[in-house]
Amino acid sequence: MQTILGIDPGSRNTGYGLIQVSGNDMHCVTFGVIQCKVKKPISERLHHIYEQLIDITHQHPPEAAAIEAI
Repeated sequence: MQTILGIDPGSRNTGYGLIQVSGNDMHCVTFGVIQCKVKKPISERLHHIYEQLIDITHQHPPEAAAIEAI
């Protein structure tokens, strides 16, 4: 079984999803949106996204990741 993290990046809203794949079977582990306050500087928004993704990957360590182009 392989756990894959998908990320849809954005500086205001960053989407994520984790799936587990075993052969042709796929199971959704978790998904959500990391929301940032628009009035914060970009550096603070990026740091918030980073911290949230670290928390997610500690809870559900992925073996692979895919990031959508901006």
